[in-house]
Amino acid sequence: MDPKECKYCANPARDGFDFCCSYCAKDWEKEHPQRAKYEVCDRCDGFGVHTNPAIDGNGLTSMDIERLGGMDFLEEYLNGDYDVRCEKCGGNRVIDDRQSTRLKEIEDAEAMRELRMEAPHMFV
Repeated sequence: MDPKECKYCANPARDGFDFCCSYCAKDWEKEHPQRAKYEVCDRCDGFGVHTNPAIDGNGLTSMDIERLGGMDFLEEYLNGDYDVRCEKCGGNRVIDDRQSTRLKEIEDAEAMRELRMEAPHMFV
């Protein structure tokens, strides 16, 4: 069986790869850029804003609403007076799927760090 050819220079490709070296892979990517796919931001549901987490980060109870001003506060809250630009998409309403993947990796790494701090005995 003949070895597979490199997509860029036609030299034999490394086993299991489309290219013979990293230089060919990078050059190929420059000449054939992948189009980004966008998905609606799951933090703001495509609105570009969300309520300030300092206001309702853990949810609001009726006692919280009364403490913060009662019906006046509730009306302001529902009108979006406490909204801030989305911290995930920056107000763009969509996220590049490559960015979304990277954010997920970062969130997973942060969660793992927190778990290591909270339960170090699990990682002995």
